Amino acid sequence: MQKRGAAGTPYACPIGVGDPAPAIAKYAADTGVDPSFMGIRGRGTAPDLLAGSVGTRVIHQSR
Repeated sequence: MQKRGAAGTPYACPIGVGDPAPAIAKYAADTGVDPSFMGIRGRGTAPDLLAGSVGTRVIHQSR
């Protein structure tokens, strides 16, 4: 389902199930999307080392 935003830019809202990082990386690879813009909360180095963030994991799993 493709929609158009206020600026006329097309976008999609896919829904996936499972671990988010590999699901996002797979979707990007399958559709040719460049997931170079992902928000992170900036919790700091220690929490990210312990738990990681989805954005960081997507970057490392993307091709």
